[in-house]
Amino acid sequence: VLYVENKPGNVVQPGSTKRIYAEGMPSPRNATQKGDLYVVFDVIFPENNFLKKSEDYSVLEKCLPKRPLPPKNLNTSAEIIQVDMEDMASIPNSKYN
Repeated sequence: VLYVENKPGNVVQPGSTKRIYAEGMPSPRNATQKGDLYVVFDVIFPENNFLKKSEDYSVLEKCLPKRPLPPKNLNTSAEIIQVDMEDMASIPNSKYN
């Protein structure tokens, strides 16, 4: 299980692609080496920093459902790893730009 957090005020843009390093499919040549996992978002969200005052995010967050916590009652063989996502638009020569 991978647990990914998005920083407050950082809005995932529709059609954007994010990469999670070394959490993809195993390499056919070396099963212990994983490729990267790519996540493509197909959703509609507001623009980044659409609220002008930082305290407005706290007010908005109170109106929304609580942020989910990582699941605790998983199969005991599952490992929860908190990872970061990298914006593929910032990587030169990326086919996802």
